[in-house]
Amino acid sequence: MSAGMECRLQATVHHLHAIGDPSCRVGLLQKVVNLAQELLRREAVRMKQDGGHRAEGFVSPSAWLACHTGLSGVAARAVVRQAVELEHMPASAAAAERGALSEQQVRLLTECRRADPEQYDADTDAAFVALPVAELVLAARAWKAAAEDRRHDPNKPSGTPPEQASVHLSQLLDGRWRLDGVLNPHDGAVLNQALDQSIARQLQAQRDGDPSVERLSVGAMRAQGLVDLAAQALRDAPGQRSRNGRYRINLIIRPNADGTKVEPDGPFPPEAWCDSPWVRVVLGAHGELLDVGRATRQWPEAIWNAIVQRDRTCRFPHCDRPAHWCDVHHCTHWQDHGSTSAANGLLLCRRHHVFIHTHHWTVQLDEHQQPVFRQPDGTTHPPGPARRVHAEPSRPRPG
Repeated sequence: MSAGMECRLQATVHHLHAIGDPSCRVGLLQKVVNLAQELLRREAVRMKQDGGHRAEGFVSPSAWLACHTGLSGVAARAVVRQAVELEHMPASAAAAERGALSEQQVRLLTECRRADPEQYDADTDAAFVALPVAELVLAARAWKAAAEDRRHDPNKPSGTPPEQASVHLSQLLDGRWRLDGVLNPHDGAVLNQALDQSIARQLQAQRDGDPSVERLSVGAMRAQGLVDLAAQALRDAPGQRSRNGRYRINLIIRPNADGTKVEPDGPFPPEAWCDSPWVRVVLGAHGELLDVGRATRQWPEAIWNAIVQRDRTCRFPHCDRPAHWCDVHHCTHWQDHGSTSAANGLLLCRRHHVFIHTHHWTVQLDEHQQPVFRQPDGTTHPPGPARRVHAEPSRPRPG
């Protein structure tokens, strides 16, 4: 059978010399690629069956294939896996032998069978092979989602109508994650509105020259918005001590002409005064930070409150993400002996926090507590609008 495929491949290559129309040549070239990939799979199957790889000192057919083709280990294992699956897929095997299936189509079809070998019979295979590529992508996605549902609920019949809302998240071989799902009209509209707002902010950041979004597509911005929502949900998730940390009362101490004025950072509901921790924040006449005092349980909470009182939002130029969307960044990194103190901390939203670390930027606070961002080559990034140190109330960190 492989000999027949080799003859078919040679005839197709020979036919290329007689074709002048570009569209026809492209189609023939793709058929050449398809036939060559199928021959590669056949060789992998033959090596697996006769054990020839062991004679050459290889522990597996995929290792043998990777050595002789230059493929990565992951890619070689995928070729062997597809070849084994095709032996149980008559319609797909026949189409691959004709050079009618691209590598993408073979991958989708074999993934469907691997997802549920018992349900993927010859009739299903024939139906899937006949689909155009775009429809096959959708059908394969739905098939694998249904197979995952059946694994979690073996008694669920395969003909059960799909749920109104369902989301599937799976990790790919290269470490990335794939997200697929369907939402009902109301939930979809809510999520779409939230993501549209996130995209609008990121597009404005692009126009302002924000380097963390300058090359992002709208799709990448949508993904970033979804991750921001998830990160914010984790920040607001109740912890083991969330009951007594529902409210946190800050006492703002401001000097004035008549003496020192003490006022709560509120207003607070009556129940907040019963079991809430107190944090003392001392501010100077111009709102500058003087003393953060101590929280009743953990001192890092006092530092967080002090930094929030000072920064209010993400301090990256032009970014206005509020404090409860932000992390505290060590200006001098902890591993470089930087202290966990208000003088060494800066509010950065998740996107800019990740950007600073992955692109090796640095940031320091000057004598006026204004951040100075520097690129890896030492160039100063243009600052945003000047902001004074604030003293208005802020939302406390989730307990």
